Amino acid sequence: GVRRPLDVIFLDPPYELMLDERTRERVMDQAKRCRGLMENKGFLVLRSPLGIDQAEFAIAGFDGPETHKYGPDMHVMLYAPTSGVVGSLPPDAPREEA
Repeated sequence: GVRRPLDVIFLDPPYELMLDERTRERVMDQAKRCRGLMENKGFLVLRSPLGIDQAEFAIAGFDGPETHKYGPDMHVMLYAPTSGVVGSLPPDAPREEA
């Protein structure tokens, strides 16, 4: 299995999902659920054809996004876990030692 907590999570959904408002909301909900896999460090990376001026990209439990545009239709958004909001890792979840 995957060791938790995770430090980096990449979300690269098909562009069609991000262009449709209903399916984009599902992707953003999945991003929000990723917070439970992290502690107060690390990054969530989301790739989208839309920029922050075209849709809402705030994610509860995360600060950001910091956005980087590549070409006419690729936006890479970086999020960091909000300080003080601890992920919902179960107490017995395997943790990597520093």
